[in-house]
Amino acid sequence: MAGVVLLGLANARQRHFCGKEFFLYCHVAMFLWLASTTIELLVPSGQCRIAANGLSWLGSASLPLAWALFIYHFAFSIDSRPRSPFRIVLLVWPLLVSVLAISNPWHGQFYTSISLVKGADSGLAPEITYGPIRNLVVGINYALVAATFGVLLLGFRKAAPQFRLYFTSLAVLMSFVIVPNLAFVLFKFNFNGFDPTPFSFVLVVALCSVMVISHRVFDVSSVAPDLIFANLRSPVLVVDKKGLVLANNPMALSVFPELCEPGRSIANLAGLSNTLSRVDGGLRLVPGRRITIGERFYDLDAVPVPAPLSWNDLSVGTVFVFNDVTAEELRYRDLEAELATNMRQLESQALLQAALREAAEFDPLTRVRNRLSLPGLFVHCIDQAAMEQRRVVVALFDIDHFKQWNDHNGHAAGDRVLRDFARFLEVMTKRGETVFRIGGEEFLLLFPDATVEAVAARVSAMQESLAGEAFQRADDGTQVTFSAGVAQWPEDGTTLDALLETADRRLYAAKSAGRNCVIAA
Repeated sequence: MAGVVLLGLANARQRHFCGKEFFLYCHVAMFLWLASTTIELLVPSGQCRIAANGLSWLGSASLPLAWALFIYHFAFSIDSRPRSPFRIVLLVWPLLVSVLAISNPWHGQFYTSISLVKGADSGLAPEITYGPIRNLVVGINYALVAATFGVLLLGFRKAAPQFRLYFTSLAVLMSFVIVPNLAFVLFKFNFNGFDPTPFSFVLVVALCSVMVISHRVFDVSSVAPDLIFANLRSPVLVVDKKGLVLANNPMALSVFPELCEPGRSIANLAGLSNTLSRVDGGLRLVPGRRITIGERFYDLDAVPVPAPLSWNDLSVGTVFVFNDVTAEELRYRDLEAELATNMRQLESQALLQAALREAAEFDPLTRVRNRLSLPGLFVHCIDQAAMEQRRVVVALFDIDHFKQWNDHNGHAAGDRVLRDFARFLEVMTKRGETVFRIGGEEFLLLFPDATVEAVAARVSAMQESLAGEAFQRADDGTQVTFSAGVAQWPEDGTTLDALLETADRRLYAAKSAGRNCVIAA
């Protein structure tokens, strides 16, 4: 009785579960039944035992009803509070049965005959012949027990697989009541002369209490892991340390149809051969790798299952979770392809910009700088020269009689002479000095650090060197010569236009002086 009270208090402190009030009522009924049975066992008077037997119906009539209501609400997850009709029946039914049992001397329908005989403890024990009312009450109790078994059987057949063990456990617990009761009724099996049913019911309520307290039977927190395992959209394999698949969820079965055969090794599963390694003599999948199975991509996570007791923290198996990352992989590949396309476009744009920049700054025939690029370089040179107190010199070149030479030898030969002459000027210049083509046969040399006298001497040396150049072909007719005019910043002009005007004037003076000469003053 103390144990029943303690279990009832422990269950009362549990957070709400379906059928909790009916389950607590089972404890109350169990306590009343045990109390009356205890009195019946202990009192020496036969008449007192008869009275205690009548009082025992308070518990024995209400316990099957409360248990049936508890199982019904518990199995069907009915979370609402008990309705008033249920409460009224739970109170009125045991009181009515007890009143009928106690008032039997007035109506004689509960017990048809009661006599006192000498019991095993040398006291007087009642010997009872049961009447129709008592048989009706017992029939109702058996009907309630049968209905409870029916609910458990229905649950085993209709519920999800992860709930079947719980229904089976409750059915086994119910058999602990039915078997002793049938043994007492059919074969007169007793406990010290008394029905063993209340004591077996104590065991059932105690075990069920342990299940409710420790395992939260049918509770969300208890079944959630099984539900997650069964309904997870990622394949899950439970593998022992030898590589044998012990369990899998339905999604894993769809990915690895070979799992239909029992005892499959992960070494025989398609798509996993490249992710296997041997550890401690067994097979393991290597986590952290992206693997391909069919047309799907998976990232592999591994959760070791530790041994219950081990000195070396060994595991008895591993849970492998295959996270489907196909969408992520395809997006990554699309982004990679798009990035490659963008890179190619950027490279094309860079080449185009370089070509445009070159076309804007360089002469397409001779590949030296053109007149458009001269102002920027000139400004940069005079800015540096002004800070360092240097002189900047320009020299204008004009190929002598080029138009006549071009008309006589053809435009193709003339273009070749222009290209060769430009290469000649580049060879004759030093680092930092720049060659420009500023007109048809006119070229300009920019000297960022020189004097007009030094440049005039160098240009005269160029005229002498030109006569021995390889492009001076005998079959082209007249030898190529040039005239030049030289001007110095800032003495001959502080701006580019002024400096070019001075150099151009001196160039024409050189032409007037008979060509193939240099004028620097």
